[in-house]
Amino acid sequence: MAGWSLSGLRTWDCIRAVDYLVSRPEVDKDKLAVMGNSGGGQMALLTTAVDERISACAAGHPGGSMENTYLLGQRFIDRQVLSLIPPRPCRIIVGKDSGEEPGHRQKLEDMQLFYEGLAAGKQCGDLEVVQGVHDMRQPKRESAYEWLNKWLGKEIEGRAEQPLQPEDVETLWSTKSGITLLSLGGESGQTLNAKRAEQIYNPERDIAKLKNSVAKRIHFEVPQNHNVDLWKWRGTLTSDNFTVEKYLYESEKGIEIPSLLMRPKYPGSNRLVIIHASDKGKPTKMDVSSIPVEMVRKGYTILSIDVRGIGETDPSPQVTLNKYTGYISPQWRRDCLAINSASFKRTMLGMRALDVIRAIDFIKTRDELKEKRIILVGEGLGGLWTLLAAIYDSRPEAVMCVGTLASYRLILKNKYYNVWGYFWLPGALCDFDIPDLAGLVPPKRQLWIDPVNQLAERIDKVKSYSLIGEHEGLSIIATEKGSIEEVSEAISEFLR
Repeated sequence: MAGWSLSGLRTWDCIRAVDYLVSRPEVDKDKLAVMGNSGGGQMALLTTAVDERISACAAGHPGGSMENTYLLGQRFIDRQVLSLIPPRPCRIIVGKDSGEEPGHRQKLEDMQLFYEGLAAGKQCGDLEVVQGVHDMRQPKRESAYEWLNKWLGKEIEGRAEQPLQPEDVETLWSTKSGITLLSLGGESGQTLNAKRAEQIYNPERDIAKLKNSVAKRIHFEVPQNHNVDLWKWRGTLTSDNFTVEKYLYESEKGIEIPSLLMRPKYPGSNRLVIIHASDKGKPTKMDVSSIPVEMVRKGYTILSIDVRGIGETDPSPQVTLNKYTGYISPQWRRDCLAINSASFKRTMLGMRALDVIRAIDFIKTRDELKEKRIILVGEGLGGLWTLLAAIYDSRPEAVMCVGTLASYRLILKNKYYNVWGYFWLPGALCDFDIPDLAGLVPPKRQLWIDPVNQLAERIDKVKSYSLIGEHEGLSIIATEKGSIEEVSEAISEFLR
Protein backbone atom coordinates (compact mmCIF):
# COMPACT_ATOMS: atom_id res chain seq x y z
CA MET A 1 0.00 0.00 0.00
CA ALA A 2 2.97 2.29 0.56
CA GLY A 3 4.44 1.59 -2.87
CA TRP A 4 7.35 -0.44 -1.50
CA SER A 5 7.99 -4.18 -1.25
CA LEU A 6 10.07 -6.08 1.27
CA SER A 7 11.94 -7.70 -1.61
CA GLY A 8 12.89 -4.22 -2.79
CA LEU A 9 14.07 -3.13 0.65
CA ARG A 10 16.14 -6.29 1.10
CA THR A 11 17.66 -5.95 -2.37
CA TRP A 12 18.75 -2.45 -1.38
CA ASP A 13 20.36 -3.89 1.76
CA CYS A 14 22.32 -6.35 -0.41
CA ILE A 15 23.46 -3.60 -2.77
CA ARG A 16 24.76 -1.62 0.20
CA ALA A 17 26.64 -4.74 1.36
CA VAL A 18 28.35 -4.86 -2.05
CA ASP A 19 29.15 -1.15 -1.68
CA TYR A 20 30.90 -1.94 1.59
CA LEU A 21 32.83 -4.89 0.13
CA VAL A 22 34.24 -2.92 -2.80
CA SER A 23 35.41 -0.21 -0.39
CA ARG A 24 37.86 -2.65 1.22
CA PRO A 25 41.34 -2.79 -0.33
CA GLU A 26 41.72 -6.57 -0.03
CA VAL A 27 38.55 -7.29 -2.08
CA ASP A 28 38.96 -8.12 -5.77
CA LYS A 29 36.15 -6.09 -7.32
CA ASP A 30 36.14 -8.32 -10.39
CA LYS A 31 35.44 -11.50 -8.42
CA LEU A 32 32.27 -10.81 -6.47
CA ALA A 33 29.71 -13.59 -6.11
CA VAL A 34 26.45 -14.03 -4.23
CA MET A 35 24.80 -17.15 -2.85
CA GLY A 36 21.89 -18.01 -0.58
CA ASN A 37 19.09 -20.49 0.06
CA SER A 38 15.29 -20.18 0.00
CA GLY A 39 14.50 -16.51 0.56
CA GLY A 40 18.25 -15.95 0.55
CA GLY A 41 18.42 -17.77 -2.78
CA GLN A 42 15.86 -15.38 -4.19
CA MET A 43 17.85 -12.46 -2.81
CA ALA A 44 20.91 -13.89 -4.58
CA LEU A 45 19.01 -13.79 -7.88
CA LEU A 46 17.67 -10.28 -7.23
CA THR A 47 21.04 -8.90 -6.21
CA THR A 48 22.74 -10.41 -9.27
CA ALA A 49 19.98 -9.06 -11.50
CA VAL A 50 20.24 -5.44 -10.34
CA ASP A 51 23.93 -5.11 -9.45
CA GLU A 52 26.30 -5.55 -12.39
CA ARG A 53 29.27 -5.81 -10.02
CA ILE A 54 28.26 -9.40 -9.25
CA SER A 55 30.17 -11.86 -11.45
CA ALA A 56 28.52 -15.17 -10.52
CA CYS A 57 25.52 -16.49 -8.58
CA ALA A 58 24.62 -19.73 -6.78
CA ALA A 59 21.01 -19.84 -5.59
CA GLY A 60 19.63 -22.71 -3.53
CA HIS A 61 15.86 -23.16 -3.74
CA PRO A 62 15.34 -19.50 -4.74
CA GLY A 63 11.94 -18.20 -3.65
CA GLY A 64 10.01 -16.93 -0.66
CA SER A 65 6.60 -15.48 0.12
CA MET A 66 8.18 -12.10 0.90
CA GLU A 67 11.19 -12.14 -1.43
CA ASN A 68 9.09 -13.26 -4.44
CA THR A 69 6.39 -10.62 -4.02
CA TYR A 70 6.75 -7.49 -6.11
CA LEU A 71 4.53 -4.48 -6.68
CA LEU A 72 3.45 -5.78 -10.09
CA GLY A 73 2.96 -9.45 -9.29
CA GLN A 74 5.16 -12.52 -8.97
CA ARG A 75 5.84 -15.02 -11.73
CA PHE A 76 5.79 -12.61 -14.69
CA ILE A 77 8.06 -10.22 -12.81
CA ASP A 78 10.33 -13.11 -11.80
CA ARG A 79 10.92 -13.86 -15.47
CA GLN A 80 11.94 -10.26 -16.03
CA VAL A 81 14.32 -10.46 -13.05
CA LEU A 82 15.86 -13.67 -14.41
CA SER A 83 16.38 -12.01 -17.80
CA LEU A 84 18.75 -9.50 -16.17
CA ILE A 85 21.21 -12.14 -14.91
CA PRO A 86 22.68 -13.45 -18.22
CA PRO A 87 25.34 -13.45 -19.52
CA ARG A 88 26.76 -13.83 -15.98
CA PRO A 89 26.82 -17.46 -14.78
CA CYS A 90 24.10 -18.69 -12.42
CA ARG A 91 23.47 -22.10 -10.88
CA ILE A 92 20.22 -23.09 -9.17
CA ILE A 93 20.69 -25.82 -6.55
CA VAL A 94 17.78 -28.05 -5.54
CA GLY A 95 17.39 -30.81 -2.94
CA LYS A 96 16.41 -34.14 -4.49
CA ASP A 97 13.72 -34.85 -1.90
CA SER A 98 12.23 -31.35 -1.84
CA GLY A 99 9.82 -31.95 -4.74
CA GLU A 100 10.70 -28.47 -6.03
CA GLU A 101 12.78 -29.32 -9.09
CA PRO A 102 10.12 -28.69 -11.80
CA GLY A 103 9.47 -25.09 -10.78
CA HIS A 104 13.15 -24.26 -10.54
CA ARG A 105 13.93 -25.98 -13.84
CA GLN A 106 11.45 -23.62 -15.50
CA LYS A 107 13.48 -20.71 -14.15
CA LEU A 108 16.62 -22.15 -15.74
CA GLU A 109 14.81 -22.62 -19.05
CA ASP A 110 13.72 -18.98 -18.94
CA MET A 111 17.31 -17.85 -18.35
CA GLN A 112 18.69 -20.13 -21.09
CA LEU A 113 16.78 -18.12 -23.68
CA PHE A 114 18.84 -15.08 -22.72
CA TYR A 115 22.13 -16.95 -22.41
CA GLU A 116 21.62 -18.11 -25.98
CA GLY A 117 20.41 -14.72 -27.19
CA LEU A 118 23.48 -13.03 -25.70
CA ALA A 119 25.79 -15.70 -27.20
CA ALA A 120 27.02 -16.63 -23.72
CA GLY A 121 26.28 -20.32 -24.16
CA LYS A 122 23.99 -22.61 -22.18
CA GLN A 123 26.88 -23.68 -19.96
CA CYS A 124 26.55 -20.35 -18.13
CA GLY A 125 23.21 -21.44 -16.69
CA ASP A 126 22.87 -24.62 -14.66
CA LEU A 127 20.61 -26.54 -12.29
CA GLU A 128 22.05 -29.21 -10.05
CA VAL A 129 19.99 -31.65 -8.01
CA VAL A 130 21.75 -32.88 -4.87
CA GLN A 131 20.83 -34.87 -1.81
CA GLY A 132 18.61 -33.07 0.67
CA VAL A 133 15.43 -31.08 1.01
CA HIS A 134 14.84 -27.32 1.35
CA ASP A 135 18.07 -26.55 3.21
CA MET A 136 21.67 -25.38 2.75
CA ARG A 137 23.45 -28.43 4.12
CA GLN A 138 26.79 -29.71 2.89
CA PRO A 139 25.70 -31.15 -0.50
CA LYS A 140 24.28 -27.77 -1.51
CA ARG A 141 27.22 -25.84 -0.12
CA GLU A 142 29.61 -28.01 -2.09
CA SER A 143 27.61 -27.44 -5.25
CA ALA A 144 27.92 -23.71 -4.67
CA TYR A 145 31.69 -23.97 -4.02
CA GLU A 146 32.19 -25.84 -7.27
CA TRP A 147 30.18 -23.39 -9.33
CA LEU A 148 31.69 -20.22 -7.91
CA ASN A 149 35.24 -21.62 -8.02
CA LYS A 150 34.71 -22.50 -11.69
CA TRP A 151 33.77 -18.96 -12.69
CA LEU A 152 36.02 -17.00 -10.34
CA GLY A 153 39.30 -18.56 -11.45
CA LYS A 154 39.64 -21.01 -8.58
CA GLU A 155 38.46 -24.18 -10.30
CA ILE A 156 41.44 -26.06 -8.90
CA GLU A 157 39.90 -25.77 -5.43
CA GLY A 158 37.08 -28.00 -6.63
CA ARG A 159 33.98 -28.96 -4.72
CA ALA A 160 34.90 -30.65 -1.46
CA GLU A 161 34.21 -28.80 1.76
CA GLN A 162 37.08 -28.81 4.22
CA PRO A 163 36.31 -29.72 7.86
CA LEU A 164 34.47 -26.89 9.58
CA GLN A 165 34.09 -25.89 13.20
CA PRO A 166 30.93 -23.74 13.25
CA GLU A 167 30.97 -20.70 15.50
CA ASP A 168 28.31 -20.13 18.12
CA VAL A 169 25.59 -17.82 16.88
CA GLU A 170 26.34 -15.25 19.58
CA THR A 171 29.97 -14.89 18.54
CA LEU A 172 28.84 -13.77 15.08
CA TRP A 173 26.58 -11.02 16.37
CA SER A 174 27.55 -7.53 15.22
CA THR A 175 25.42 -6.00 17.97
CA LYS A 176 25.24 -6.59 21.69
CA SER A 177 21.80 -8.23 21.60
CA GLY A 178 21.88 -9.77 18.15
CA ILE A 179 18.85 -7.65 17.25
CA THR A 180 19.51 -4.31 15.57
CA LEU A 181 16.11 -2.94 16.62
CA LEU A 182 17.17 -3.34 20.25
CA SER A 183 20.86 -2.47 20.07
CA LEU A 184 20.84 0.24 17.40
CA GLY A 185 17.26 1.45 17.39
CA GLY A 186 17.05 0.49 13.74
CA GLU A 187 14.09 0.21 11.43
CA SER A 188 12.01 -2.78 10.36
CA GLY A 189 10.09 -3.20 7.14
CA GLN A 190 6.95 -2.27 9.05
CA THR A 191 8.33 0.95 10.53
CA LEU A 192 9.80 1.99 7.17
CA ASN A 193 6.44 1.41 5.52
CA ALA A 194 4.66 3.45 8.20
CA LYS A 195 6.96 6.42 7.60
CA ARG A 196 6.69 6.01 3.86
CA ALA A 197 2.89 6.01 4.07
CA GLU A 198 2.89 9.39 5.77
CA GLN A 199 5.25 10.79 3.13
CA ILE A 200 3.29 9.65 0.07
CA TYR A 201 -0.30 10.11 1.28
CA ASN A 202 -1.64 13.04 -0.71
CA PRO A 203 -5.16 12.43 -2.05
CA GLU A 204 -6.75 14.78 -4.56
CA ARG A 205 -8.93 17.43 -2.95
CA ASP A 206 -11.17 17.77 -5.98
CA ILE A 207 -13.91 15.10 -5.83
CA ALA A 208 -13.93 14.35 -9.56
CA LYS A 209 -10.15 14.04 -9.68
CA LEU A 210 -10.14 11.82 -6.59
CA LYS A 211 -12.71 9.48 -8.16
CA ASN A 212 -10.55 9.23 -11.25
CA SER A 213 -7.36 8.57 -9.30
CA VAL A 214 -9.04 5.87 -7.18
CA ALA A 215 -10.43 4.16 -10.29
CA LYS A 216 -7.02 4.29 -11.93
CA ARG A 217 -5.25 2.92 -8.86
CA ILE A 218 -7.60 -0.07 -8.51
CA HIS A 219 -7.79 -0.55 -12.30
CA PHE A 220 -11.54 -0.18 -12.26
CA GLU A 221 -13.64 0.72 -15.28
CA VAL A 222 -17.31 1.59 -14.84
CA PRO A 223 -19.33 -0.83 -16.98
CA GLN A 224 -20.89 0.87 -19.99
CA ASN A 225 -23.26 -2.02 -20.63
CA HIS A 226 -25.52 -2.89 -17.69
CA ASN A 227 -27.17 -5.87 -19.36
CA VAL A 228 -26.59 -9.25 -17.70
CA ASP A 229 -26.45 -11.46 -20.75
CA LEU A 230 -26.10 -14.74 -18.89
CA TRP A 231 -27.73 -15.91 -15.69
CA LYS A 232 -28.80 -19.36 -14.58
CA TRP A 233 -31.42 -20.53 -12.10
CA ARG A 234 -30.18 -23.36 -9.89
CA GLY A 235 -33.23 -24.26 -7.83
CA THR A 236 -35.36 -23.00 -4.94
CA LEU A 237 -35.34 -23.81 -1.22
CA THR A 238 -38.24 -23.10 1.10
CA SER A 239 -38.32 -22.48 4.83
CA ASP A 240 -41.14 -21.46 7.17
CA ASN A 241 -40.56 -17.72 6.70
CA PHE A 242 -38.82 -17.26 3.35
CA THR A 243 -37.76 -18.82 0.08
CA VAL A 244 -34.24 -18.98 -1.35
CA GLU A 245 -33.64 -19.00 -5.09
CA LYS A 246 -30.16 -20.05 -6.22
CA TYR A 247 -28.63 -18.26 -9.23
CA LEU A 248 -25.41 -17.82 -11.13
CA TYR A 249 -24.95 -14.52 -12.98
CA GLU A 250 -22.08 -13.57 -15.23
CA SER A 251 -20.03 -10.64 -13.95
CA GLU A 252 -17.71 -10.62 -16.94
CA LYS A 253 -17.00 -13.23 -19.58
CA GLY A 254 -16.22 -16.54 -17.90
CA ILE A 255 -16.75 -15.22 -14.34
CA GLU A 256 -19.96 -16.57 -12.80
CA ILE A 257 -21.06 -15.30 -9.40
CA PRO A 258 -23.07 -17.65 -7.13
CA SER A 259 -25.92 -15.84 -5.42
CA LEU A 260 -28.95 -16.40 -3.23
CA LEU A 261 -32.13 -14.41 -3.82
CA MET A 262 -33.91 -14.57 -0.47
CA ARG A 263 -37.56 -13.49 -0.36
CA PRO A 264 -39.82 -13.20 2.69
CA LYS A 265 -43.11 -15.04 2.47
CA TYR A 266 -44.80 -11.93 3.84
CA PRO A 267 -42.80 -8.98 2.42
CA GLY A 268 -45.02 -6.24 3.75
CA SER A 269 -44.88 -2.84 2.10
CA ASN A 270 -41.13 -2.17 1.87
CA ARG A 271 -39.81 -1.31 -1.57
CA LEU A 272 -36.19 -2.31 -1.02
CA VAL A 273 -33.74 -4.91 -2.22
CA ILE A 274 -30.61 -5.38 -0.13
CA ILE A 275 -27.51 -6.62 -1.94
CA HIS A 276 -25.19 -8.29 0.56
CA ALA A 277 -21.49 -9.11 0.06
CA SER A 278 -19.24 -10.51 2.79
CA ASP A 279 -15.60 -11.56 2.86
CA LYS A 280 -16.90 -14.78 4.44
CA GLY A 281 -19.34 -15.39 1.61
CA LYS A 282 -23.08 -15.78 1.42
CA PRO A 283 -24.96 -17.92 3.96
CA THR A 284 -24.37 -21.66 3.76
CA LYS A 285 -27.09 -22.63 6.25
CA MET A 286 -30.50 -21.04 6.61
CA ASP A 287 -30.90 -22.11 10.25
CA VAL A 288 -27.71 -20.27 11.33
CA SER A 289 -27.96 -16.59 12.16
CA SER A 290 -26.43 -14.22 9.59
CA ILE A 291 -27.24 -10.73 8.34
CA PRO A 292 -29.07 -12.01 5.22
CA VAL A 293 -31.11 -14.53 7.22
CA GLU A 294 -32.04 -12.02 9.92
CA MET A 295 -32.96 -9.34 7.37
CA VAL A 296 -35.16 -11.62 5.26
CA ARG A 297 -36.96 -12.64 8.44
CA LYS A 298 -37.61 -8.94 9.02
CA GLY A 299 -39.38 -8.77 5.66
CA TYR A 300 -36.61 -7.56 3.33
CA THR A 301 -35.66 -9.08 -0.01
CA ILE A 302 -31.96 -9.98 -0.05
CA LEU A 303 -29.50 -10.87 -2.80
CA SER A 304 -26.42 -12.33 -1.11
CA ILE A 305 -23.46 -13.00 -3.38
CA ASP A 306 -20.12 -14.79 -3.44
CA VAL A 307 -17.80 -12.39 -5.25
CA ARG A 308 -14.92 -14.02 -7.11
CA GLY A 309 -12.52 -15.85 -4.80
CA ILE A 310 -15.05 -16.03 -1.95
CA GLY A 311 -17.38 -18.82 -0.84
CA GLU A 312 -18.27 -21.18 -3.68
CA THR A 313 -15.69 -19.55 -5.95
CA ASP A 314 -12.84 -20.26 -3.48
CA PRO A 315 -11.49 -23.81 -3.96
CA SER A 316 -8.97 -23.55 -1.11
CA PRO A 317 -9.74 -25.00 2.33
CA GLN A 318 -10.68 -22.48 4.98
CA VAL A 319 -8.03 -21.70 7.59
CA THR A 320 -8.11 -19.95 10.94
CA LEU A 321 -6.08 -16.75 10.97
CA ASN A 322 -5.05 -14.51 13.85
CA LYS A 323 -2.57 -11.72 14.59
CA TYR A 324 0.25 -14.24 15.11
CA THR A 325 -0.40 -16.25 11.95
CA GLY A 326 2.69 -16.81 9.86
CA TYR A 327 2.95 -18.53 6.49
CA ILE A 328 -0.03 -20.81 5.77
CA SER A 329 -0.10 -22.41 2.32
CA PRO A 330 -3.89 -22.20 1.63
CA GLN A 331 -4.01 -18.53 2.63
CA TRP A 332 -0.88 -17.80 0.64
CA ARG A 333 -2.51 -19.29 -2.47
CA ARG A 334 -5.40 -16.88 -2.00
CA ASP A 335 -3.02 -13.98 -1.48
CA CYS A 336 -1.12 -14.91 -4.64
CA LEU A 337 -4.28 -14.52 -6.71
CA ALA A 338 -4.56 -10.94 -5.48
CA ILE A 339 -0.84 -10.25 -5.87
CA ASN A 340 -0.67 -11.59 -9.42
CA SER A 341 -3.75 -9.71 -10.59
CA ALA A 342 -1.44 -6.69 -10.89
CA SER A 343 0.44 -8.54 -13.64
CA PHE A 344 -2.56 -8.14 -15.95
CA LYS A 345 -3.47 -4.65 -14.74
CA ARG A 346 -6.34 -5.61 -12.45
CA THR A 347 -6.83 -5.61 -8.69
CA MET A 348 -8.96 -7.92 -6.59
CA LEU A 349 -10.62 -4.86 -5.05
CA GLY A 350 -11.64 -3.51 -8.44
CA MET A 351 -12.83 -6.87 -9.74
CA ARG A 352 -14.97 -7.56 -6.68
CA ALA A 353 -16.50 -4.08 -6.82
CA LEU A 354 -17.49 -4.95 -10.39
CA ASP A 355 -19.14 -8.15 -9.13
CA VAL A 356 -21.30 -6.04 -6.79
CA ILE A 357 -22.31 -3.68 -9.61
CA ARG A 358 -23.20 -6.69 -11.73
CA ALA A 359 -25.44 -7.85 -8.87
CA ILE A 360 -27.35 -4.57 -9.28
CA ASP A 361 -27.58 -5.29 -13.02
CA PHE A 362 -28.96 -8.75 -12.23
CA ILE A 363 -31.66 -7.29 -9.96
CA LYS A 364 -32.65 -4.92 -12.75
CA THR A 365 -33.34 -7.90 -15.05
CA ARG A 366 -36.12 -9.07 -12.73
CA ASP A 367 -39.47 -7.53 -13.60
CA GLU A 368 -40.74 -7.87 -10.03
CA LEU A 369 -37.61 -6.25 -8.54
CA LYS A 370 -36.28 -3.74 -11.04
CA GLU A 371 -38.31 -0.82 -9.67
CA LYS A 372 -37.27 -1.42 -6.07
CA ARG A 373 -34.68 0.77 -4.34
CA ILE A 374 -31.21 -0.74 -4.01
CA ILE A 375 -29.35 -0.87 -0.69
CA LEU A 376 -25.81 -2.25 -0.43
CA VAL A 377 -24.48 -4.02 2.67
CA GLY A 378 -20.86 -5.15 2.90
CA GLU A 379 -19.33 -7.16 5.72
CA GLY A 380 -15.64 -6.98 6.58
CA LEU A 381 -13.59 -6.42 3.44
CA GLY A 382 -16.93 -6.49 1.61
CA GLY A 383 -17.55 -3.02 2.98
CA LEU A 384 -14.97 -1.68 0.52
CA TRP A 385 -16.54 -3.50 -2.44
CA THR A 386 -19.94 -2.01 -1.65
CA LEU A 387 -18.49 1.45 -0.99
CA LEU A 388 -16.89 1.43 -4.43
CA ALA A 389 -20.08 0.18 -6.06
CA ALA A 390 -21.98 3.05 -4.42
CA ILE A 391 -19.34 5.55 -5.58
CA TYR A 392 -19.25 4.49 -9.23
CA ASP A 393 -22.88 3.45 -9.76
CA SER A 394 -25.74 5.91 -9.36
CA ARG A 395 -28.44 3.29 -8.70
CA PRO A 396 -27.80 2.33 -5.04
CA GLU A 397 -29.65 4.58 -2.60
CA ALA A 398 -27.45 3.84 0.41
CA VAL A 399 -24.51 1.72 1.52
CA MET A 400 -23.60 0.07 4.83
CA CYS A 401 -20.26 -1.27 6.04
CA VAL A 402 -20.24 -3.80 8.86
CA GLY A 403 -17.03 -4.64 10.70
CA THR A 404 -14.91 -2.94 8.03
CA LEU A 405 -11.39 -1.60 8.59
CA ALA A 406 -11.50 2.15 9.23
CA SER A 407 -8.14 3.03 7.63
CA TYR A 408 -5.35 1.33 5.69
CA ARG A 409 -2.82 3.26 7.75
CA LEU A 410 -3.87 1.36 10.87
CA ILE A 411 -2.22 -1.72 9.34
CA LEU A 412 0.98 0.06 8.41
CA LYS A 413 1.38 1.84 11.75
CA ASN A 414 1.18 -1.32 13.84
CA LYS A 415 3.36 -4.40 14.17
CA TYR A 416 0.50 -6.90 14.22
CA TYR A 417 -2.73 -7.15 12.27
CA ASN A 418 -5.67 -9.51 12.11
CA VAL A 419 -7.49 -8.21 9.05
CA TRP A 420 -6.81 -9.97 5.78
CA GLY A 421 -7.00 -9.10 2.11
CA TYR A 422 -6.86 -5.31 2.49
CA PHE A 423 -3.20 -4.84 1.68
CA TRP A 424 -2.76 -6.29 -1.83
CA LEU A 425 -3.19 -2.89 -3.46
CA PRO A 426 0.24 -1.55 -4.48
CA GLY A 427 0.70 2.17 -3.87
CA ALA A 428 -2.88 2.73 -2.72
CA LEU A 429 -1.88 5.37 -0.20
CA CYS A 430 -0.40 7.52 -2.96
CA ASP A 431 -4.00 8.22 -3.96
CA PHE A 432 -6.43 7.36 -1.17
CA ASP A 433 -7.17 5.80 2.19
CA ILE A 434 -10.44 4.19 3.24
CA PRO A 435 -11.83 7.45 4.76
CA ASP A 436 -11.39 9.05 1.33
CA LEU A 437 -13.73 6.43 -0.10
CA ALA A 438 -16.30 7.31 2.57
CA GLY A 439 -15.94 10.93 1.48
CA LEU A 440 -16.87 10.03 -2.11
CA VAL A 441 -20.21 8.42 -1.19
CA PRO A 442 -22.25 11.61 -0.50
CA PRO A 443 -24.89 12.68 -1.22
CA LYS A 444 -25.93 9.05 -0.74
CA ARG A 445 -26.46 7.90 2.82
CA GLN A 446 -23.97 5.54 4.42
CA LEU A 447 -23.91 3.66 7.70
CA TRP A 448 -20.84 2.17 9.33
CA ILE A 449 -21.60 -0.43 11.99
CA ASP A 450 -18.79 -1.46 14.32
CA PRO A 451 -15.76 -0.30 12.29
CA VAL A 452 -12.62 -2.22 13.28
CA ASN A 453 -8.93 -1.55 13.79
CA GLN A 454 -5.97 -3.52 12.44
CA LEU A 455 -6.59 -6.31 14.97
CA ALA A 456 -10.24 -6.65 13.88
CA GLU A 457 -11.29 -5.16 17.23
CA ARG A 458 -14.42 -3.01 17.24
CA ILE A 459 -13.63 0.64 17.88
CA ASP A 460 -15.89 3.11 19.63
CA LYS A 461 -17.96 5.76 17.92
CA VAL A 462 -15.71 8.71 18.78
CA LYS A 463 -12.57 6.96 17.54
CA SER A 464 -14.42 5.83 14.41
CA TYR A 465 -15.44 9.36 13.49
CA SER A 466 -11.88 10.57 14.11
CA LEU A 467 -10.58 8.02 11.61
CA ILE A 468 -13.33 7.97 8.99
CA GLY A 469 -14.30 11.61 9.22
CA GLU A 470 -17.65 13.39 9.40
CA HIS A 471 -19.09 13.27 5.90
CA GLU A 472 -22.51 14.32 4.66
CA GLY A 473 -25.02 11.50 5.15
CA LEU A 474 -22.61 9.39 7.24
CA SER A 475 -23.75 7.67 10.42
CA ILE A 476 -21.64 5.42 12.64
CA ILE A 477 -23.02 2.96 15.18
CA ALA A 478 -21.06 1.02 17.77
CA THR A 479 -23.17 -1.87 19.04
CA GLU A 480 -22.84 -3.22 22.54
CA LYS A 481 -21.72 -6.76 21.66
CA GLY A 482 -21.39 -6.84 17.88
CA SER A 483 -23.99 -9.60 17.59
CA ILE A 484 -25.83 -10.40 14.35
CA GLU A 485 -29.09 -9.44 16.03
CA GLU A 486 -27.76 -6.01 17.06
CA VAL A 487 -26.32 -5.38 13.60
CA SER A 488 -29.53 -6.44 11.85
CA GLU A 489 -31.59 -4.21 14.10
CA ALA A 490 -29.25 -1.28 13.38
CA ILE A 491 -29.70 -1.86 9.63
CA SER A 492 -33.48 -2.01 10.01
CA GLU A 493 -33.53 1.18 12.03
CA PHE A 494 -31.43 2.94 9.38
CA LEU A 495 -33.82 1.83 6.64
CA ARG A 496 -36.99 2.93 8.39
